[in-house]
Amino acid sequence: MDAASYGRAAANREGGVFTEHGYLTELPGGFKEIYRGLRDIPAEYRVIVDGSSSLIVKNADLPSFLMKLYAVTDTPLKDLRHDLETLAAFRSTEYLLLTTPNGSFLTEAANVYRSGSPAFETWMGTDTALAFSIHVTNIQGQMTGDVVQLNFPAHRQEILENRILPVRIEALARPISEDVFLINLNFAYMDQAQNQQIDMLRISREAAKEMLARGDGEVFRLLPEGPVKLSAMDAVKNGGLRYPDHREFAIKCEELTGLDKWAERGAAEALRAVQRDTRKKREPEL
Repeated sequence: MDAASYGRAAANREGGVFTEHGYLTELPGGFKEIYRGLRDIPAEYRVIVDGSSSLIVKNADLPSFLMKLYAVTDTPLKDLRHDLETLAAFRSTEYLLLTTPNGSFLTEAANVYRSGSPAFETWMGTDTALAFSIHVTNIQGQMTGDVVQLNFPAHRQEILENRILPVRIEALARPISEDVFLINLNFAYMDQAQNQQIDMLRISREAAKEMLARGDGEVFRLLPEGPVKLSAMDAVKNGGLRYPDHREFAIKCEELTGLDKWAERGAAEALRAVQRDTRKKREPEL
């Protein structure tokens, strides 16, 4: 077949034109909108995986990684200091973490498998959450570890049925970078947004406010007409980003260095507070 002749004939018939970016033509019947949000993307075309797939980050800097994880899953940072204290106590190398918009719950994995324990009751009594397994690899100097995303309903059922005492939580997981891990986790959070932006990483208002105030990087407000870049002054106006509507914020996926800077500083401050508290507990009473 003479492909060039066939193409020219088709272009003449359709009134199309070949450009340096491809072939452009007017569709019969006019333009038809078939994409309106993340849910409209067929599964076979999604680069981002769904929440049922296990992902793992190896040897992550746990304090800063948890900061970023909480920011992209809309988990309040108020529990971060307690979570770092739990890890720093080093009572175990295996931990289980739940994150929700109401806060996080981190505990030794063995506690969750003890029927009737507070940790067991928390896991059984939580309906919707993101679940993670943390294997601590180093506690001296830099606190590092492997973080695995778990299928929460399946893992909760496994705990309920077996109630075993685990030595280590094993999961079939695909090793990926921290950035890809966060982008995949963010899929569900962005999917809930009124004004979705598939090429952006949605972050919590708390993270957006602090990033703007410290000048860590560009932050955008998601509006119906598209994302609008915010300024440092926006962090103190409107009650600190407490707008009456359209209270969703994001950063560009290709510009995560600002999020890294924010997380490293916040994690360092939280660790210093943990160390101060630890020293006070060890000081003898006068």
